[in-house]
Amino acid sequence: MNRRVAIIADNSIKYVEKVLWAWKNGYSVVLLDSRIPHLKCVELLKDSNVEEVITDNIELYQFAKEQHMITALIDNSKKVCKLPQYVYSQYYCNESDKEAIVLFSSGTTGRNKGISLSHYSITTSAKKIMKIKNVNESSVLYIYKTFAHCASFIGELMVALISHAQMYISPISTIMRKNISNMIKYDVTHISINPTIISLLNLDHKYYKFKKLEMVTCSGAILSKKMYCLSKKYFNCKIINSYGLTETSAMVTVKVDSEKSINEIMSVGKPLENIKVTIHDIHGKEKEVGEKGYIRIYSDTIYDGYITKEREKKKYFDTNDVGYIGENGELYIIGRKDRMIISGAHNIFPETIENILIDSGLVRECIVYAQKDEIYGQKIICEYTLNKKEKKNSYEIKNSIYSICQKKLAKYEIPHKFVEKEKLEQTYSGKLKVKFIEGEINDKKHLAINKSGF
Repeated sequence: MNRRVAIIADNSIKYVEKVLWAWKNGYSVVLLDSRIPHLKCVELLKDSNVEEVITDNIELYQFAKEQHMITALIDNSKKVCKLPQYVYSQYYCNESDKEAIVLFSSGTTGRNKGISLSHYSITTSAKKIMKIKNVNESSVLYIYKTFAHCASFIGELMVALISHAQMYISPISTIMRKNISNMIKYDVTHISINPTIISLLNLDHKYYKFKKLEMVTCSGAILSKKMYCLSKKYFNCKIINSYGLTETSAMVTVKVDSEKSINEIMSVGKPLENIKVTIHDIHGKEKEVGEKGYIRIYSDTIYDGYITKEREKKKYFDTNDVGYIGENGELYIIGRKDRMIISGAHNIFPETIENILIDSGLVRECIVYAQKDEIYGQKIICEYTLNKKEKKNSYEIKNSIYSICQKKLAKYEIPHKFVEKEKLEQTYSGKLKVKFIEGEINDKKHLAINKSGF
């Protein structure tokens, strides 16, 4: 195993330089989000067997010294910077099978998992993404999400380094409206965004006029019809909807924007080259086209294992996501199997309810989860937030929400309780934080209670 060096810092030119320095010396880089609480960072550093820590946080710097780790304190600039040409020259294309990075899952579905990815996996994946996005030397990228996130590191930073595209780096503390203004100012051509962030922005196309924007990549959550239409209106460019996981080195499938019906936009598209997607039942038997089941990914860029557990030498990865493949050969995501609610012997996916409510325009954002119940087994709870202008009519809105659910959901899918919130909890990467019933995260026994259709 390579010697591991941890970087816990805000986005900056120095951050990129430290990654390239570590690779040049044959080290693996453990990337941790600088917003993670200190005690959590300490836990993850120990899990990773890190020998050296590079940080811009004085408290973590002192802790690492107390643990007899080699430490370096860097002074990051808190402003948007353009990656200089000399940094590109420090990068060389490495396609070896040695560990390159360790990334931690965002924690939306439980404990953070340290995921080991090889140079071959991240380089190969970045080249595929570069081809799909048509990124080249004349492209301009803008990174505002932490480098400690798979989509940012592989799908943006690595793509820029390989293609020599211009890249602007924003501190992660920069507010999103300022980032949007900067994207316009610097004539950015490609950006990546999470659908949750689009819903929070409430962008006004009267004030934001993108002149050079060519493509927006949506990932990290299901892109609803409403979010697609908003993206198309405000960004006025090609929108691609992608699906991927850290374990598969980012992007796996992609739906390229077209003039087809919005219904087809709801898919996450077809697999990238050298990737195969199949659907299986709970016993591993492959399902037919159109049948719902568990998503399995065959890829040449699958992770090497978790840092606390080596991966079985399989050519595929079971994602824990549920979906189906349509007649058009495209993948449709229904939801995660560890979010599935079983109420009155019915399998219910929170994402289905969430998308209907978001598309209705009645709520700003929402999260659906289960609560234990003696009669139903699990009751469905929906928490939601309203746009400011709707708050004075919250009672009427709640009745309208219930009416929409009656029209568009099966009776057993309608939440038993609706709760208005001022704000919903988010992960550090901007995703809404998923809620589970205590003790039922990744519990295969409760998933097997009702196998109908799977």
